[in-house]
Amino acid sequence: MGVSPLTLFNVTSTALSAQQMSLDLVANNLSNAATPGFKATRADLVEMRSPDQISGGTPAGGSVAVGGTTRDFSQGVLTRTGNPLDLAIDGPGFFKVRQADGEWAYTRDGTFRRDRDGRLVTAGGLYVDTDVQFEAGDSTIYVNADGSVWAQPDGGEAVQRGTIPLYRIPNVEGLEAVGDNVFVETPASGDAQAGTPGPGFGNLVAGAREGSNIELAREMTQMLLAQRSYSLSVRVLQALDKMQRQATDLTR
Repeated sequence: MGVSPLTLFNVTSTALSAQQMSLDLVANNLSNAATPGFKATRADLVEMRSPDQISGGTPAGGSVAVGGTTRDFSQGVLTRTGNPLDLAIDGPGFFKVRQADGEWAYTRDGTFRRDRDGRLVTAGGLYVDTDVQFEAGDSTIYVNADGSVWAQPDGGEAVQRGTIPLYRIPNVEGLEAVGDNVFVETPASGDAQAGTPGPGFGNLVAGAREGSNIELAREMTQMLLAQRSYSLSVRVLQALDKMQRQATDLTR
């Protein structure tokens, strides 16, 4: 039994959609290659088969579809910046931040600053989950590996201004990305556990940033493969369209 034109059309359309999503994800990864703490996303392509593709009990061909996406939470490279409020996590932990709607979220981007009220916020203005409270005269700031934050007022002695906890996620693959390089818990991720920087939570490195884990060579290779597959699917659809027009002309 041969493959029907409708089945071939569906197979090719599915492959086209899958490669389009792959290209979109690669483009997003590349656009965030310089985003601190960004984690790459991959499309999980699965092979699709249908009964129409069975010839003599043997599959005669197939298509691919996106079975889901996977976030790669591997460690990015740490780079020294010299800014005491640039904080990187060397290990599995996350910073906890409050979103604009009041809900809590998690991020690996430790590009922090103090706002006009002396509170610690992200580069985008989200409040960090910490009791740190700076004062107007704090001129020298440093953060220890245990998360304790110290400041030295003008002409005074160093005073502890609070601590920064880290959070451990039982299943990081279950986190849901909500934009702006932050993630929220889901039933699949489990509840985050708070702890002091160190074993099990990651080491806190002050004056450094964690870069994205984007590998440019890998992304470019993936883009080329997806583009070629996409172009092939387009040509197949064009051939099917031509065949359909010819068949229609013959029936007139």
